[in-house]
Amino acid sequence: MSKGGCEQLPESLYQYMQEQQLVLLTTLMDQGKPFVNAISWTYAKTPTTIRFAVDQRSQIVTNIKQNPDIAMTIFHQETIYTISGQANILKDEIEGIPFKLALIEVLVQSVHEVMYYGSKISVQPQTEKTYNPEAAKKLDLQVLDALKNA
Repeated sequence: MSKGGCEQLPESLYQYMQEQQLVLLTTLMDQGKPFVNAISWTYAKTPTTIRFAVDQRSQIVTNIKQNPDIAMTIFHQETIYTISGQANILKDEIEGIPFKLALIEVLVQSVHEVMYYGSKISVQPQTEKTYNPEAAKKLDLQVLDALKNA
């Protein structure tokens, strides 16, 4: 993909987002101030549609209700992509999940490679759950299933 961008996820990024990935999500607060969160319950439903889940009490939900413009930043294949789009809250609460999570869908408008010239990501960021690994895995699978099948 050229630095000029495109209107959908490149195939490799789409495939990468079939699994839960670390994403930096930027929404806009009152007066247009940016608000950045790290999220992980993400799933690319299609090359032009990304879904994610967050706590329904999150500032993210409030911000999207006020302004649906979002940007997602993701590390993939030694570079960084920014995905811009319009977010829509599909469900205020996902049924069958032990936490009250909102289901949000993003219609992708543009995808840009944003890594600065002459460099690459040498180590992919990784996260680790700090609570019960079995409970975390079970919850992750429940949420991913909801993102895929909603």
